[in-house]
Amino acid sequence: MAVQTPVAALTERSAIDLARAIRGGEMSSRDVVEAHIEQLERTHVRINAVVFDRYDAARADADDADALLRCTPDPDTLPPFFGVPCTIKESIAMAGMPNCAGLVSRSAWRATQNAPTVQRMIDAGAIALGVTIPLGLNDRGLPLGIQAAVAPGSDHVAVAVALQLERAFGGWVPPTPPTGLART
Repeated sequence: MAVQTPVAALTERSAIDLARAIRGGEMSSRDVVEAHIEQLERTHVRINAVVFDRYDAARADADDADALLRCTPDPDTLPPFFGVPCTIKESIAMAGMPNCAGLVSRSAWRATQNAPTVQRMIDAGAIALGVTIPLGLNDRGLPLGIQAAVAPGSDHVAVAVALQLERAFGGWVPPTPPTGLART
């Protein structure tokens, strides 16, 4: 499905702004979810961000959100992240998804329920697109990786940090998921 609103416009807005626009009828949750899925699929070969997706379920969740919006008399009563896509770190349990925290010995493990953090995001109206994987383990066995969070419209800061890291560490190599965590 092609997204009607330009993808960049949808993937560069804050979660609160997207939720406000969805509630206000400026765009559908399905359009926002599709834009984020398209972005993830376009960049997957380079960054391998989502190792286990739930894109079809997310599309269904977005359709459900859009249907709920149509029959809600006061959209302002909907949750703060209503219809907004997100990803969940693989080391945080999400029912039915891999949850090995980078440990090969747990590569076949699937979470049986949502961790409180995941459930809070879902209860707040967010739609999970899939899980992302840690880059490995440190010397204490904890998942490691680099994440940068920047203010909306400040993506240039994240790009500048990434370029400096590439220079400092001799280039960037996409992470390889542990055995059993190949993207489905």
